Amino acid sequence: MLPTIAWRGRSVIMIDQRKLPGQETYVRCHTYIQVAQAIEKMVIRGAPAIGIAAAYGLVLGALALSAETARSLDRDFEKVYQRLERTRPTARNLFWALERMKTAYERSRQHGLRAIRTALLAEAKAIEREDAETNRAIGRHGQALIRDGWTVADFDVELGTGNSLSFVQVNPQRVQQSSQLVVAALEVADGVDRHGAGQCRTPGTASRKRGISARNCAPSSLRMP
Repeated sequence: MLPTIAWRGRSVIMIDQRKLPGQETYVRCHTYIQVAQAIEKMVIRGAPAIGIAAAYGLVLGALALSAETARSLDRDFEKVYQRLERTRPTARNLFWALERMKTAYERSRQHGLRAIRTALLAEAKAIEREDAETNRAIGRHGQALIRDGWTVADFDVELGTGNSLSFVQVNPQRVQQSSQLVVAALEVADGVDRHGAGQCRTPGTASRKRGISARNCAPSSLRMP
């Protein structure tokens, strides 16, 4: 299984989250327009993943640039930037990632198009790497708070780690020792357990009142071995 989003050979591959859990389908984007459409159509969801997708979308846009003057280069870059910027007006990570990418562009623009492309790809990969590291840090700090019998609900499929289940990645030995730990990976916004094991009695309530998902949804039967 590939990560939720990954850079592969001048393209971006992302899992189609609309088809989970029934199908594991991936979408490959070769242009920034395709990335923008994937964000808009909710192929990819979760604020951090959206930010990473937008960053890689900007890289794809830079690969297509062929401006001959600094002014035309700035104009064409801004066109790509604005198209990605308006894909999801409520996603703060989207704007944060794009702002970082613009800074990388401005630092490298005087060195030519090749330097711009190299700098943008490096920055996008850094954004992806830092998000994974943040999730692991959440896991390290959060694992001490987990007790036998607790559930983890409202799991957002974002990157390979995912905020809610970071502690599982960090300390799998502890999870294996805790036979009472039940992981409720719920798609609460739709009212359906991603694993088909639970059904929310009040769809959408948990997504509006984060932190009380377990009260609104039947527990999943997914148990860590």
